[in-house]
Amino acid sequence: MSPVTAIRYAVSYAASAGALLCLTQVPGIWAKQAASLAYQPSDVTLVMQEFTVVLDAGHGGIDGGTQGEGILEKNLSLAITRRVEKHLAAAGIRTLMTRRDDTYVALEKRADFSNRHQPDAFVSIHLNADATTGNTSGLETYYCSRKRLGDMMRLRERLDLPKDEAIRDRRSEWLADILHKGIQATTGAENRGTRDSNYLVVMNTECPAVLIECGYLTNTAEARRLEDEAYQEKIAAAITDGLRRFLLASRMNPRRGIERNALAVAMPGPALEDGNP
Repeated sequence: MSPVTAIRYAVSYAASAGALLCLTQVPGIWAKQAASLAYQPSDVTLVMQEFTVVLDAGHGGIDGGTQGEGILEKNLSLAITRRVEKHLAAAGIRTLMTRRDDTYVALEKRADFSNRHQPDAFVSIHLNADATTGNTSGLETYYCSRKRLGDMMRLRERLDLPKDEAIRDRRSEWLADILHKGIQATTGAENRGTRDSNYLVVMNTECPAVLIECGYLTNTAEARRLEDEAYQEKIAAAITDGLRRFLLASRMNPRRGIERNALAVAMPGPALEDGNP
């Protein structure tokens, strides 16, 4: 088929977000070939079962994180993370968590846990604070664009990239953009943007990784929203939808977000402890 040929098509079922459409030109017998024109939702579920996501609830144990309005970050981050886990499980995605209860896990161990299991994505969930004012509110999402890929042989082998070729991994930036836009649109939270950072858990994880600051506990109104279970469900559903779209797009184009023959970029500076510098 010519690359400039236009095809009119229709889908005979209500496709959910992230459904894969495979269009085939079949002159004269479209009706007989209708079933081959798209992956059914059940097929997408089967594809989802091939993916693994590591979820990281910020802080825990002796590290309570930030606090506001009587809410501890470690407790709320775990509550939201558990909701994300349930949504991902319903979507058929294998999910691992760096902590499931109120225990302390060192940041290095969180990154090591992720690298050991070789997931397709890593998501760390936090709550924010502003010690200078109670007016600051909104959603922030962090990624690291300066991961060291020189020794990431598994990635090079999987993508069939030369060992000595300069490459730059921008998949985390792509994932951050998808998740951030989805959460902001779903919750209506103030948009504080996506940001490049040196947070240890996103810098030292080999897979696409993001750290989401879901809101400010030092803002009374936002803290109350974050404590509301319905609001937490909105966050969890948006994260799940974004991950599904990211994972499906990555499967269709495994090299998307990988820049080959990339110019040298500044190496990461000292790692930051977590989402609350």
